[in-house]
Amino acid sequence: MNDGVHFDLMLDIADDEKLRTIQLVTRMHEHDQTCAAKEIDAHRRDYLDYEGSVSNGRGHVRRVERGRFGRDPDTPIRWLTLLPEGAAPYQLHFDSPISVARFHQPPLPPALQAWLKKPS
Repeated sequence: MNDGVHFDLMLDIADDEKLRTIQLVTRMHEHDQTCAAKEIDAHRRDYLDYEGSVSNGRGHVRRVERGRFGRDPDTPIRWLTLLPEGAAPYQLHFDSPISVARFHQPPLPPALQAWLKKPS
């Protein structure tokens, strides 16, 4: 899955030295759309701000989305609520172990709406 165009979802989780990274084969936009996914080695924090060529001819990095995310910290990553800057919130659901991701854009529950209003 690592060959060609793909999207790395990098999660900055408190107390983790590196970014937890889930690779998606496509960028999803449609409710209930699915794609292949897998957790890959954690990435250096430099990638939060880096755009450009990757060493040894391994390709090019371009950020397509940036924002916050929410999840239950006491459980494995299964549901993520993503809050991209300048775009509508959405959710990703992963099977376990991670091999498929499903995109959801449902109405947000009141508790999540309140959380969204908190400053980051």
